[in-house]
Amino acid sequence: MDTVSREKRSEIMSRIRSKSGLDRKVHNWLCGAHVRHRMWPRAEGSPDVEIEDGGGPIRVWIMGCFWHMCRRHFRLPKSSFAGVDWAGKIRRNAERDRRLLRRLRREGARFLVLWEHEVRDGSFRGKILEALRGGGGA
Repeated sequence: MDTVSREKRSEIMSRIRSKSGLDRKVHNWLCGAHVRHRMWPRAEGSPDVEIEDGGGPIRVWIMGCFWHMCRRHFRLPKSSFAGVDWAGKIRRNAERDRRLLRRLRREGARFLVLWEHEVRDGSFRGKILEALRGGGGA
């Protein structure tokens, strides 16, 4: 039994900023490439990285293949754990992502989505360099 209300627990959990190995890998590469950036900036949609560029910031989201329904790697679990509706939770994550990215596109914001598999295989570097050259974002 939790000792705080559901709303308070949600507020507490929303303030946690994960510092995953994926985040560190992107951060370390950006530092090595001398790219000015901030990790976990306070901005709409809670991006993981904000790259400073002359044309305005490029906000970067690093999305786990499982939690955000990567088209290449996502597989729905066959069972639930402790009665948690994983399928519903993951679908809600993906829908929230789609709404955010649609809004950012409409507003002309510069952003990138890096998938877990791109960070693991190193292909994220090319996406960031292309965005810095003015190739836009996701």
